[in-house]
Amino acid sequence: MLKALVAERGQKQWQEIANEINKHLGSSKRQGKQCRERWINFLSPEIRREPWTPQEDLLLLETHKIIGNQWAQIAKDIQGRTEN
Repeated sequence: MLKALVAERGQKQWQEIANEINKHLGSSKRQGKQCRERWINFLSPEIRREPWTPQEDLLLLETHKIIGNQWAQIAKDIQGRTEN
């Protein structure tokens, strides 16, 4: 349902998407932030799911040496990978 709603409404109306999901589920448990995070970290077709390349591994290790455990920041430097 989340994929269909994002395709229909885009990636900006997260609370409206959450409200629509809640309406169909008969609950009010989903928040816009939860829908956004689910999309960004798990459902987006832009996520690269294949095994990491040696270049990505090296970039990860080098960036970690510089900035530590700031995974969200590291993920920004590695195209198609999420902070998770």
